[in-house]
Amino acid sequence: MLRPMRGKPNTCVVVSYWIGRPAKRLHGLLAQMQKVDAGVPFDLVVVCNGGDERPLSLPHRFDDLSPMVLNRENCGFNLGAWEHGWRNVDGYESFLFLQDDCFLKQAGWVYDFEFRINHDSGIGLLGEMVVYDQMTWDYIREVDYTNFWPTVPEWPEPVHPIDTYKSLFDRHGIPWWNLGNHVPSIILFTSRRILEEVGGIPYFGPSYGGHRE
Repeated sequence: MLRPMRGKPNTCVVVSYWIGRPAKRLHGLLAQMQKVDAGVPFDLVVVCNGGDERPLSLPHRFDDLSPMVLNRENCGFNLGAWEHGWRNVDGYESFLFLQDDCFLKQAGWVYDFEFRINHDSGIGLLGEMVVYDQMTWDYIREVDYTNFWPTVPEWPEPVHPIDTYKSLFDRHGIPWWNLGNHVPSIILFTSRRILEEVGGIPYFGPSYGGHRE
């Protein structure tokens, strides 16, 4: 059961953003947060990849959200930003991780996550859906990844997305299962307890193979 700490909401919403992208989508998401009832109180953190060189500053029209902006180096994509976010704020029992290009579909968008994790003790991680349920990777490759070019011999890493994922899994000793069942990482909700138990959110090195985004 999530229990609020003194003076804090249960949930901190952590939004990842890369300074190389136009801020239009980020601003749109924040504007929705002002209009769409979350169902429960929340605090907001925006983590800006690349903000160590070009700090993000939000317009004053979002001041009522009391957003905290954390500017950091550009590494780890959204996973790196989320990891930086939850580790640099205290006093929250749970975290809702979003990317800047998310949008809010209905009221209760924080409450619904809190309710589910409070009423199903077997769940440690929530997302918006499970993709490729019971589909093999060979099937996914044939049906959904039909227009990717073959691996170039001179390129140090596999070019095809599925081959890239498998290479990363193999390199880090993570089992690669035959089925592609997974929760997509554009929206994730979990508790501080779970994050601490698993050692946080792992991510694979610098963004875009070592190049800055």
